[in-house]
Amino acid sequence: QSYIEALKSRIEGEGITADVFESRLPHQFVACMWTAGRRRALAKRAARYDAVIVLGCDAALETVRSALPAGYRVIAGMEIEGLMTVVPIVHFPMSISLEVGSVAGVVLQPPGAR
Repeated sequence: QSYIEALKSRIEGEGITADVFESRLPHQFVACMWTAGRRRALAKRAARYDAVIVLGCDAALETVRSALPAGYRVIAGMEIEGLMTVVPIVHFPMSISLEVGSVAGVVLQPPGAR
């Protein structure tokens, strides 16, 4: 959360209007599990801005792209280094943390090598 707030502050420091599209329900932290309603809510919010920065994996990036009109600027805010297994842990009164079980590195192909 502090990283997101710091990023937002840096963007606003450049004179750019920024907002955070947050998830309140635990399953919605995984963007590929978003409902059609959640995708519509993102599209409605994104319509007020020139671009969307996605802080998530490639699946999250594709989920956001599919939720927005063709040609809308979607920016990858992270690079993938590997796949990890995590265990979500709920702490009361209601905070969630993720405990990393393992990380498997991935081999990235150069653009156009498919």
